[in-house]
Amino acid sequence: MYERQQKFDSAYYNFKLHKQFNDSVLIDLSEKNMSYQKIMFDTDKKSLAIETMKQKEIIQKEQLDKEKIMRFVLYGGLFLLLVFGAFMYNRFKITQKQKKIIEIKEYETQQQKHLIEEKHREITDSINYAERIQRSFLATKEQLDINLRDYFVFFQPKDVVSGDFYWAHTLQNGNFALVTADSTGHGVPGAIMSLLNT
Repeated sequence: MYERQQKFDSAYYNFKLHKQFNDSVLIDLSEKNMSYQKIMFDTDKKSLAIETMKQKEIIQKEQLDKEKIMRFVLYGGLFLLLVFGAFMYNRFKITQKQKKIIEIKEYETQQQKHLIEEKHREITDSINYAERIQRSFLATKEQLDINLRDYFVFFQPKDVVSGDFYWAHTLQNGNFALVTADSTGHGVPGAIMSLLNT
């Protein structure tokens, strides 16, 4: 309007006001835009920080879950190892006890075996001695050779000593007496009977 009226001083003055106002508005808008951008940046930064924190929490939770699982596996493995170790120790103790019992039984068996062998040897020695005593009562080869011509003696008792015996003697009247007998019984009782009968 001032320009059409040729009032250039007023037109210039108002143009300067307009320019200042426009610059002020632009600066204000720019500042507001900057503030808005700063707010958006801060918001984005906070959102990113929150997202990062959430990711860290998720990673930490996953890590903790993995550690829990690993601890569970480790403790479970240790528990199984302890159970297995206790079982093996128990088996070892039982085996040791059984081994000790077997050793005691073997020792007792050896003792009994030695005792039986000793008793067997004593009995065998006694029976063999009894056989020598019994044979001393039998007719001698010399006595039979003097009194008999064609003969043989078959003497095979069932046991080492027996109730069977043969006896020979030259009587006071000069006759030769020969007796074969079977006393009742076998073994030691029969041998005693044969001695009594002789």
